[in-house]
Amino acid sequence: LKEDDLDNLKLQNLLIVTDFGLPEFFLYYVSSLQKMLLECPGTHDKRKILLTEQDNIYHLSLYRGLQMPGSTYPLHLEISRYLDEKYKLIQLMTNLKREILEDSEKEKPCVRVRVNLPVAQFALLIRLFMERGLLMKEHVGEQFVFFATYFFTPNTSDISADSLQKKSTDVEFGTALKLKGHLIQMLNWLNENFNLSNYKNL
Repeated sequence: LKEDDLDNLKLQNLLIVTDFGLPEFFLYYVSSLQKMLLECPGTHDKRKILLTEQDNIYHLSLYRGLQMPGSTYPLHLEISRYLDEKYKLIQLMTNLKREILEDSEKEKPCVRVRVNLPVAQFALLIRLFMERGLLMKEHVGEQFVFFATYFFTPNTSDISADSLQKKSTDVEFGTALKLKGHLIQMLNWLNENFNLSNYKNL
């Protein structure tokens, strides 16, 4: 009654100081805080509000006031525990959102390149690159995983890395003949466009 210009916030703080531990008041406090958090869109701002309120409750706990008859657990400790739990919950939600975002980034479809060759010919072409030293014969399995992940053929949208590697060694005559035809056409293109027909490699 001695307080000047008593408003809702001052009255709320006064009731906390005097350990006004009725359930209705605690629910009012929680409802008011929840409304404040809902009006705040960012999780960082929510945590700032909770930390500020936790600091306020701590300073209020330093004042000696009346004690609720029969009270064994001070109101300020009850509120402080609620604020701690609320802060932890928001922190967990923040971590969960971050994990969801990271997972969604990982699940984004990668850019894949179409190769106009059957899988068997594509596998043999990769082997040719390795046999000629254009691709190193190190971590062979990982290289086939790379090609299977980032390349696809007209008839096979999802290439199996194991199948691709197996087909690079189990080569049928027809596959080798077809790929030879492609290589000859590539050589003919080089000869025609760069005048290499009469040039002999040293």
